[in-house]
Amino acid sequence: MTPSIAAPAGRIEKLVLFTGFSCNSYCHFCIDLNKRDVPDKSTQQIIREMVEAKGRGVEYLEMIGGEATIRGDFLALVRTAKKLGFKDVVVVTNGRMLRGIENVRAGGLGRVFANCTVVKPNVAHLPDIGRLLLRLKMLHAEFIFVDPNYGGAYSNFEGQVPLISEASAAMRETLDIGRAGGTRDWTARYVPLCHFTDYLDQISELREVRLFRTRHWAPDFQNEDVGGSRKAAGRLKTERCSGCRLEDRCEGLWKEYLKRRGDLELVPVP
Repeated sequence: MTPSIAAPAGRIEKLVLFTGFSCNSYCHFCIDLNKRDVPDKSTQQIIREMVEAKGRGVEYLEMIGGEATIRGDFLALVRTAKKLGFKDVVVVTNGRMLRGIENVRAGGLGRVFANCTVVKPNVAHLPDIGRLLLRLKMLHAEFIFVDPNYGGAYSNFEGQVPLISEASAAMRETLDIGRAGGTRDWTARYVPLCHFTDYLDQISELREVRLFRTRHWAPDFQNEDVGGSRKAAGRLKTERCSGCRLEDRCEGLWKEYLKRRGDLELVPVP
């Protein structure tokens, strides 16, 4: 592990703990699609990392895969995390082992949030997805523009990555559906702010960097400052961004998107 960097005053220390990349789904856009042969972490390793994280002041623990719920030790790991005293223990899951939102709620878990990766095959359906989430009373949801720097969206860029201008229009329409349904806790992630000038309070990255200092510990890498490294290397801005009033807050576009499609969709805000 690399040395810890203390979170700035007022921000919560958050760890996204990858248990492994094994999964019971085969999402063609998945950032980890090409990592299925990387060995998953052992129970002992995950517990060691939990203990280390707690010692470093982590309050918010997020367990993710692959798919963490397919592990035989999954429930034991959740119990261990709770015993260690993390303030929040969150599981990111495709839900297949839980058989849906209503079953999860019936089991006593009231804090259920949704996320939806925005890819070329589903862009036209985002408003319908939003209406479904409202019917399910999902008042917290995130719509995530696909990351094409790695994984399935990198390997099949044209098949999976929509135009940011088209995706942004569909995402804004979907956020409006949420607003009309009474929630402003539906958010957009990984989008250039020039397409969301009236939705700045619903941009995930802006919320995240204000609330958390986030690190990722995966089987094959450790990243001690996810927000900083993404802004510095994963997403980029161009000369078109110069003078935009949102430039200091915006992370720009994914670098692979810029490489393949350029920056003509960026519209600087005067």
